[in-house]
Amino acid sequence: MKLCPSCGERLSAGVESCPNCGAAVKKPPQKRGRGPVLALAAAVLALAVFAGAKLLPGLLTPPDRAFVACHQALLLPVLARLEEGMDAWNNAQLSTDLTITADVGNLEVQPFLKGSALSLRVEADRRHIVLNGGLDLVGSRILSWDFTYDRQTVGFRLPQADNVYYTLDVLDLFSRMSGMELAPEQLEPPELSGEEWRALAQTYLDLVYTVVNKDNVTVEKRQPVTPRCLMSRDGSFQGTVYTFTPRAGDVEAMLRKLADCMEQDEALRTLITIRTGISDPAELDEEIGQAAQTLRERAAGMGQDVEDSGFTWTLALEGKKIRQISISTREDPDALLYESADHTAAVSLSDGGEEVFFVSVYSTRVKDTLSGTIEFRVKEDAGLAVPFYGVDDKKRSALGLHPGNYEFHPYGTGWGLDKPELLDLTLEVTAGAADSMDHILSIQGDKALFGGLFDRVDITVNATQTGSAAAPDSPPTDISGYTIEELDALFERLADAVQRELYVSLPLLLNHG
Repeated sequence: MKLCPSCGERLSAGVESCPNCGAAVKKPPQKRGRGPVLALAAAVLALAVFAGAKLLPGLLTPPDRAFVACHQALLLPVLARLEEGMDAWNNAQLSTDLTITADVGNLEVQPFLKGSALSLRVEADRRHIVLNGGLDLVGSRILSWDFTYDRQTVGFRLPQADNVYYTLDVLDLFSRMSGMELAPEQLEPPELSGEEWRALAQTYLDLVYTVVNKDNVTVEKRQPVTPRCLMSRDGSFQGTVYTFTPRAGDVEAMLRKLADCMEQDEALRTLITIRTGISDPAELDEEIGQAAQTLRERAAGMGQDVEDSGFTWTLALEGKKIRQISISTREDPDALLYESADHTAAVSLSDGGEEVFFVSVYSTRVKDTLSGTIEFRVKEDAGLAVPFYGVDDKKRSALGLHPGNYEFHPYGTGWGLDKPELLDLTLEVTAGAADSMDHILSIQGDKALFGGLFDRVDITVNATQTGSAAAPDSPPTDISGYTIEELDALFERLADAVQRELYVSLPLLLNHG
């Protein structure tokens, strides 16, 4: 409650004069509204937070973390393709009918190619195979064969010999020939899923990244960078350059972590089993343990070797785009170079300053297809340029090739070509009859391959999108119990029978042709 400023009488709220002495009572000054100010302050704060989320990581991220983050971003699509590729391999199935024919620019040879073809029907996955093959000459079948594989049993039939479907237990044969016992599961290929492959790769990449720290990475802004393997496509630029120079202790610590991880990684154990066939747990433990211990023992020396070599890894960015990665030592300033520009990327490896490998990929999309060039070079002795155009990368033939046109231009003495311009190879992958794709390999001016016998050679491989292979319908004859001598005698008899059949049929067909 207020008091009268004149007489001190207590005043009720809202009165304009004192009821005791009549003195006027002043109204308190009104406070200005703070709502708009607070709203503006909140908006500015929100904008600052938003801008900070976008800008501060780039401005305040330490160089070592930025260096690692750039490489992680670069490898992210590679790891994704690894996962997709390994899943495709694990689930791989090939079901197609192949027909291979030829056409040549030689009037003496061409008549014999009419009605001649090599055919192969295929049904296969990682554990089962069925092949039906045949060779036709001027319209007549002169040779056919069947081959099957089902886990540990191999089967074959040669109709021109005796038309018997023979089967053989390969584990039994191996045991009798080597004196070693194999369990059936040892023929089952161990699998890592695409996700497991990706996790395995990521695990060891993350371990390698631990060698990078705040003490061995520096960054410089607005530095001039000159491309060294893409100079013909792009010029110099000013960019942000990170330089990573590991010390001996950094490398040693990373290698010790690597050794510890090796001993605990179950996915690595599966990978070793796939690559070496070692499946016994005790033997695996011993092999991995020895490798890990050797790595620990050598870690310090290896770290010192890296430091003494002057190992330097640089990363150059133009804006946020990786334009150059370079690994160098004192003896080899261009040990590895990766460079990229618009539509182009290249990798070059050298040994002591001498280039040993180079690959460049240039591609651009025109409407719904790709065009460009892939170039390979090895030690400057041999190279191969592969221009391609009209390639539909959203489709594949049964052989895994994208429809389109490809050219092959080898050069250099490493191919044994003194005049590489005499060799002109093209491949066209295009729609064939019905549900099939034609793969047409053309050789123009064959002086480099056949001594000029043909003006041209066209080899067409027609592949259907689904196959029709089938195992022989005759009852199998099990020859697993045959001795080695009996098997030798059987194979010799079958070979003689096929040879006699060819001796009889070939002259008749060739004379007819």
